This record gives sequence, C-alpha cells and structure tokens, in this order.
Amino acid sequence: MDEMKRAGWHHRFFRQAALGVAWLAGFGLLPLTTHAATLSASVDRPTVVLGQTVTLSLVFNGAQVGQPALPALPNFRVVGQGSAINMDLGRGTAQQTFTYQLAPATAGDFTIPAMQFNAGGQALRTQPIQVKVVQPGTAITAPGAAAPAAFVKLILPKRQLYVGEVSEVELQVYFQEATIRQYPQLPLDAGLTAGKWLKPTESRVQLSNQVYAVVSFKQPITPVKAGLVTVGPATASILVPDKTRQQNVFFGRPETEMRMATEQARIQVLPVPAQNMPPTFAGAVGNFTLTVAAAPTNLAAGDPITVRVKIAGRGALDAVRLPPQPGWSEFKTYPATSAIESGDPNNNSGTKNFEQVVVPERAGLKALPAFAFSFFDPDQRQFRTLTGPAIPLNVSASVGGTVAMPSLPGASNAAPAQPASDLAHIKPHLGTASASAPLLARPWFLGVQVIPPALWLGLFVWRKRGERLANDPKARRRAEVMQKLRQGLVELREHAAAKNSDAFFGTVMRCLQEQIGECLDVPANSITEAVVAERLRPAGAPAELCVTIQALFQQCNLARYAPVKSSEELSAVAPELEKALRGLQEWGKS
Repeated sequence: MDEMKRAGWHHRFFRQAALGVAWLAGFGLLPLTTHAATLSASVDRPTVVLGQTVTLSLVFNGAQVGQPALPALPNFRVVGQGSAINMDLGRGTAQQTFTYQLAPATAGDFTIPAMQFNAGGQALRTQPIQVKVVQPGTAITAPGAAAPAAFVKLILPKRQLYVGEVSEVELQVYFQEATIRQYPQLPLDAGLTAGKWLKPTESRVQLSNQVYAVVSFKQPITPVKAGLVTVGPATASILVPDKTRQQNVFFGRPETEMRMATEQARIQVLPVPAQNMPPTFAGAVGNFTLTVAAAPTNLAAGDPITVRVKIAGRGALDAVRLPPQPGWSEFKTYPATSAIESGDPNNNSGTKNFEQVVVPERAGLKALPAFAFSFFDPDQRQFRTLTGPAIPLNVSASVGGTVAMPSLPGASNAAPAQPASDLAHIKPHLGTASASAPLLARPWFLGVQVIPPALWLGLFVWRKRGERLANDPKARRRAEVMQKLRQGLVELREHAAAKNSDAFFGTVMRCLQEQIGECLDVPANSITEAVVAERLRPAGAPAELCVTIQALFQQCNLARYAPVKSSEELSAVAPELEKALRGLQEWGKS
C-alpha cells in the first residue's frame, strides 16, 4: 500500500512538472531545443471582394519572436491582427503564427512584397504574394477551379417604369456547395416602395461544365415618383464548408460565412402622361379586365340598387379604386366597399370586388348607364377604357302617405263601439320585479374584454420587433449575440460540473469573441487577445474592463497546456466572464 502511494505521488509530481515546463515554454521562459528557424507567408484566399478583408499569415518555425510590425503595403491597410502558438514538447519545437486582417483600398491586381524579419539573430525573408481585388458582384473562382465557386446576379426585367407600375427585382444566388439561412438585403431609393419577398425557388443549371445550385429571390417594387432611382447593391450571405478544416463526428465541416454583393442598378421612372387622360381614370396602372352586374332592376324611385364590379388582372390592386361615373347624374351614389381575392402576398395580381349602392332619383328611368373604368397600360404605353353593359331598369313611382277609405251611403267610417265586457280590468302596475345585474356591470365580463386588445397589442409588438430586426443588421446581430451568450453561460455550468476544461474555456473564448465582435462591428472569429491593446483601449474602454478581458484570454491560452480539473476552479471563472460581458454591453451602449 505504501509503495502504491509513493508511486502515485511520483506520477502526480512528474505530471505537474511536465505541465509547468509546457507553461514556461509556451510563454518563452524556458528555451526549447535549437532548430533552424524558418518563415513562411500566405493569404487565406487569392481573390477578395472590395469591401471585405484578406488574412495574411506569418508562420515562424523554430524561433521565438514578438508580434512583427508589417512594412507599408501598397493598397492594403491593417485593420486587425492576432497570434497563436503551437508546441511540440517531444521535439522541443514551437511554431508561432501571426495573422493580419488587410483591407484593400481599390480593385486591381496587387503584390504583397517580400518582407524580411529578424528572428533569434537570423534574417528570415518571405516570398511575394499576388492578391486580386475585384468589384462587388464579380464572380470569385475557388483555388484550382475553372469556374466561380459562388456568385450573385441582380436582374431587372425593365429599366424604365411608370409611376405606379409594379415590377419585380430578382436576385439569383449561384453556388456549388453552401447553405442560405436568410433573405438577401436589397437597399432601395426613396422613390421606390418594396413589397414582401416572395417564396424563393430553387433550380440547378450547368455553366462552363460546372453544375450550380441556383436560389432565386424575387421582390416586387413600385415607383412612387418620377426621376432616376437606384436599386442595390444587393448583398447575399451564404455559409460555405471550410475544406481546410477536419470533418466533425457527423461527417460535416465547420462553415465560414461568405458575403457577396451586386453592382448598383438604375431605373428611369416616367410620369403617367397627362395628355389624353380619360375622365374615368383614377390612377390604376397595369393590365385589367372588367365585369359589372346590378340588382334589383324592377324597383321604385328611391329604392337602392347594388352594383357589383369585378376588376381582375395584374397591377397594384390596393391602389385600384372606382372612378366617378359622369353618366350617373340621375342616380345618387354612395361610397363603395371592396375586397381583394389576391393571387400573391403583395396583392399585385388577382381580383378586386367592389359593391356600390346607387339610388334612382326619379321614376321612369329605363337603364343604369354603362360603367366605365380606365387604366394606363405600361406595356402599350397608352390609356385603355373598359366599359360594362348598360343595365335595363324599370323604375316606378314611389308610394307615399295613406289612402282614405271611401264612404258608403248609410254607413259610417267611425270605429264601432266596443261591447261591454265582464272581464276584470288589466292590472296597470306589475309591482316590483327583481332582475340580475347586466353584463356590463359584472367585473368578470369587463375583465374578459381586456384579453383581445392585450393579445392584439402583444402580436403587434412582436411583429414590429421582427420587422425592425429584419431591417436593422446591427440590432439583428445584437439579438443573435445575446442568444448565443445565454446558451454559452448555460454550457459553462454544464462543462464545469463535468470537469471538462477544454470545452469550458473554449466556450469562454467564444463568448468573449461574440460580444467583442458585436461591440466593435467586426467578425467574431477575428478576435484575439491583441484586440484589448489595439482596439478596446484606444476606443476608450474602461481600464478595469480591459484588465478583466485580458486575464480571461490568458486563462484560455494557459488552459491549452495546463487544463484545470477542479469544478470549483472552473466555476470561479464564470462570474468573471459575466462581469466582462456586462461591462462590454454597457460600454457598447455608451
């Protein structure tokens, strides 16, 4: 038993000593075995869209250096940087990787020149790297592929519209292997109104011996004023499997977000011509048909006639209304009611049914004059007038007052005297009657009436919140980050209880990246410990908050080499993380 205890003590001692050596070597406090130092440089993609960033990586093998400062690069500006270290204790070597986020200034073909750095007394030099910067909307070709990996097209059926004419904007997203989880963003000029996105359609096409999946998004637009208006640039976001990373246990790969944009398009909006405008034109623009019916047709003067009008076709049905009828001067007309039988969610095709009450003002009218409806046909570029049939009527004189009965000789029109009755007189007073309180006086009934308005108000607020998030990318990202943080804090407690150090600190790192990325409006995966000194402190973040965040990053880095096995130690990190997240949220609002 004593020998087993001594053996266990020796095992724990050597294990802690090995972890200590790894920690000291990771922070450069112990020298590693000397090897010939090498340096390599690479970019994550050879082609980048203007407005996005490209990642430059400097990899030092067998040398320990600090974060190198890059020389001035033509057409590129450094907007972020980070570092990582990989150690091989068996060989006694270390690999340091320094990454730089480069933002291009203009489109074109550029060269990142060869760079020289001093590492441990050795002069290490990189090779030049070619980078192509393209305009938004340009198809990007994957490395080694002969066809673009993904691209988008903005399609406008017509580049010239009339005020009030309904058209559709189509955005086609082409990709070989990707996932689309949200609708594209399509900025419009103030002179255009947009309808709801229609349900996207999917298809497959072959271009340049490459099969593409195509998702087509359509959105109706309607110009409201004449002049030159702009559409776009439209942006689409897809998730592409990262083939440089290993598959997970479900044979899937981690996904990276790829954003694509189209060029801006212009539309010339013409006013509806005022020349030759018919008197029965009430602003309808499109292509329509007309059906008219009326009943009753045999009536007296002053009796109502219900006129039913059906206007079917394609156009902005919400804006279609009945025009005044010049031929109905002998009829009194009342405002019409309407209902739409729509063929699409935006009421841009279908049938609009009207019911209008008209009253003949005199007897002898033989017909209800033909109903006329005029609209502007943008395809024919002219006004068209549809006319229904005249409705035959038989309008008689109205019967008014009472007719006196004729008097007969020897007879009187006076009412006969009532005979005497032996029946007792009806009791004029019923006495006191008891009745229950009316519903309006009962508290439970009044309480029930509050439920429908409260339910409607809740649904209205929920809908407005959804619309606000859909139109505000920052608010949508803030809501997504809050959801991820709530889920992450729950996972922290589970990992701490299971003593899973790697998963615990991985979740801590992910929560910090998401919150800092949301505050600085940068991608979460580009956040490293260097962001504290490079972005947070210069931006005015509180010093105490910066110290807390930096300490959490250091704990995450240290956990790679010396995992924490105690639940109490892991649980003690969670309050510090919550404090840092609250501090970032408060600082982000200020």
